[in-house]
Order: sequence, then structure tokens, then C-alpha cells
Amino acid sequence: MWSVCHDAVNSQIKQQVHFDRVIDRLLEWPESAETILDTPAGRVFRHAKVPHSHYRLVYYLTDEALKIVAIAHERRMPLYWSGRD
Repeated sequence: MWSVCHDAVNSQIKQQVHFDRVIDRLLEWPESAETILDTPAGRVFRHAKVPHSHYRLVYYLTDEALKIVAIAHERRMPLYWSGRD
């Protein structure tokens, strides 16, 4: 039992480290991620892949901040987040 719980916790910690690294990279180089085509006019959305997962951080830039609007699965419900502010 302990082995299963321990493995699950280790997996969650590793996943969090990957998310944290992507966010750190985006804060340092906010325009490094690929832009997303076919999004609502007036806002440039970008997405950055989270290593070792099927997820991407979807965000846009303002004058003051990097705003993450979704942690989106690569293959499920494309652009479901496009109406978010």
C-alpha cells in the first residue's frame, strides 16, 4: 500500500516541478511560446507545452502581467478557454 501512495505522491511532485519550470521560463521569456491561431480578435494567446504530460499552459500578455487562462489538454476540447479573460 505504501509503495502505491508513495509513487502517486512522487508523480504529483514531479508534475508540479514541470509546471513550475514552464512558468519560470515564461516569466523570463514571455514571448518564447508559440502563438495560437484562430483565437478571438484583439488578444494574442500563446501556449507552452508542459514536459512529460499532455498539457499546455495557455496564456496571454498584458503590459503588467502574464495571465494564464487554462491548463489545456492537447487533444481535448480545443479552444474551450478562448472566451476567458
